[in-house]
Amino acid sequence: MKKKLLNACLVLAMCASPVLAKDLLVVLYGVDEVTLIDRDSIKRSGNMAGAWIVWSYETQRPATDALPAYRSIRIRLAFDCSQQKIAVAERRFYGRPFGRGNAVARENVDNPFTWKQPASATERTLLAMACEG
Repeated sequence: MKKKLLNACLVLAMCASPVLAKDLLVVLYGVDEVTLIDRDSIKRSGNMAGAWIVWSYETQRPATDALPAYRSIRIRLAFDCSQQKIAVAERRFYGRPFGRGNAVARENVDNPFTWKQPASATERTLLAMACEG
């Protein structure tokens, strides 16, 4: 029952989400941000999957000691489909919306990844999209 409900929610989200670019599909609109998935980046191998997501902000995020100012983030996620877990593999920060242009900063995550259960509806949707198509 839970899987059927998740699949139904996924279908509704995919049908209702406008495509901002041919490869980016809106997963969630927030107050000052939008979360998208790069559909062309989804790769599956056995029980594992990977995909790039994008967080794009309406306003520029201020610079910090660790990062320059940025407007969007591309995040490479790894998915363990059998264990229903998710891990961040890499982050790239961009000065332009929707992960466009050249990266202003990068952050690699060392292997082994820190696997965790999805903590939000957005993470659960991304897991379903990457693992179930």
